[in-house]
Amino acid sequence: MNAQAHRLYDYHVWANNKVFAHLNAQEEGLLTRQVTSVFSSIAEVLTHIYTADITWLNVMQGKNFNESVEIKTEKSKQVAGAPLAVYQEAYQEIAQNFRQFFAANDLSRPIEIEHRRFGKLVCPLEDLVFHVANHGTYHRGNITAMLRQLGLTGVPTDYVFFKYL
Repeated sequence: MNAQAHRLYDYHVWANNKVFAHLNAQEEGLLTRQVTSVFSSIAEVLTHIYTADITWLNVMQGKNFNESVEIKTEKSKQVAGAPLAVYQEAYQEIAQNFRQFFAANDLSRPIEIEHRRFGKLVCPLEDLVFHVANHGTYHRGNITAMLRQLGLTGVPTDYVFFKYL
């Protein structure tokens, strides 16, 4: 199962990079352009995906959920509204941190999480990797919808396209 979690995380990174490449080819100012959607700008979505990844990695590393949220809040301030290159660098750094964690841990190992609203959860680490990738997929879909709302094309990031590599 560890191999499947690694592969799914590789897909998450690949899909994020596809979105970045597509956004790099667009006009200046696109990231912060206001949109009536679930998020008010593409920058907000990018911040959300990034900070969620940070939160879950910290939880996987054994930090309590409240501490992880504090770290997330601080990291959010560092990227919010920044140029795309800053987001790309931040995403590369968190991907490297995930891969280092994967190399040092058995992802089938169970973890216990205490969430302030949802209570206690016991699950294997790989379930959280699946969540990170699934969460990213959902919000990359938000970005595609926002791009289309702005009259631009999205970028195909379906898992099957990743498999064709």
